[in-house]
Amino acid sequence: MLGTVVLNQSKAAMRVLICKNMNDVSNSAAASLDADALASLDFVQEAMREHTVVVVMGTTNAYLANALLSQLGEEEIDMKGFHRGITKPDSVGLKVQAQQ
Repeated sequence: MLGTVVLNQSKAAMRVLICKNMNDVSNSAAASLDADALASLDFVQEAMREHTVVVVMGTTNAYLANALLSQLGEEEIDMKGFHRGITKPDSVGLKVQAQQ
């Protein structure tokens, strides 16, 4: 009986981990595809050739910065430090209280 309970708990825990990691991969893949699409737009290409392009901090914008740097043959940035605001693991709870 105990073996069945442990097995079911393990299955449930693995299912949660797989779903969480699939979501992470999907978000990363989507951000990367968006960045590649943006970097290939004609007006972005023109701005890269003739003007200054500024990419503001942000977790999704890090993908854009790397796509643009890659086109220039430059070294990519460390994406871990290219964020703003609050980033937290899902296991950390943040409580926001509305002011009345």
